[in-house]
Amino acid sequence: MNQLIRWNWILLIGCLGSSLLGAGLWKSFQEPVALLKTTTQWITDAQNQKVPVYPYQHIVSMAISCDEILQKILVQPTRVLAYTASTLKSHPDRHWFQGRPFTYENTSLEILLSWKPDLILVAGHTDISIIQRLREAGIQVFNIGTCSGVNSYLEQIRTLGSLLEEESRAHEYAKIFLRRLKRIAPESSKKNSKRVLYLELYGDKMFGGGKNTSYNDVILYAGFRDAAAEAHIEGYISYNVEKLLEINPDIIICAKGMKNLIRKIPGASEALTAVQKEQIYEFPGTILSSASDLMLLATEEVHAAISGEDE
Repeated sequence: MNQLIRWNWILLIGCLGSSLLGAGLWKSFQEPVALLKTTTQWITDAQNQKVPVYPYQHIVSMAISCDEILQKILVQPTRVLAYTASTLKSHPDRHWFQGRPFTYENTSLEILLSWKPDLILVAGHTDISIIQRLREAGIQVFNIGTCSGVNSYLEQIRTLGSLLEEESRAHEYAKIFLRRLKRIAPESSKKNSKRVLYLELYGDKMFGGGKNTSYNDVILYAGFRDAAAEAHIEGYISYNVEKLLEINPDIIICAKGMKNLIRKIPGASEALTAVQKEQIYEFPGTILSSASDLMLLATEEVHAAISGEDE
């Protein structure tokens, strides 16, 4: 009798096991175990939070600089559930990113959770309270930090490659990106090149950037001297008229629509060499001010516009 009961239990367990396997549930039980086994490797993000290395399958990007990186290093781009609204609306190759929802800085927690992501990538300026709530909901959140130029972009490529277990493809993308940048302007053209300044105007405010900014990298890789960096400006700056006249660049580059505003800067436009010699060049603002893969396109366009004028 006892032996009969024992055999009944064995048959019952076997039937349940078959059902679980048939429904795919057994796999779902195994997945958390598999993830736990990979948590021997961690990467520390910009907020000093440790995030496990894992081939995440449901990724949401809330960081513009990460969008192109994900496209380039993932064998299966379908692993990305959502990209940033900025990329989907203004990237020259935005068709690559279409067909998915997009994120804003203020995308609600409810919407993010409804996508059921296993990883969310955020930028350095993202609201910490949102990040905390996502982590409390059991979602891995990686703060990639702030991308300020070529070096930080290359570092982000390598970091995401390690985090997503795509080191080889990330290494190759970083190598190609840097090689293309260096090929834009020959070294010989940089020796006695003109002094270029990036300038943007909003109302009566004037902004730009020097060392350790994407503007600096774009100007240098395009084959010119950065007038702001040579004036010992580091990071982003708000200019006054006196500082602008002191720098007095040979060339000014700006976003489309700002050329006429620069010509009319009170107390400055008459004395600025770039204004007097009509050396103001406009470019799409989305590429000129983007610290992402678009730095490559911005560098190509700046080099072609200014060098073409000299020929």
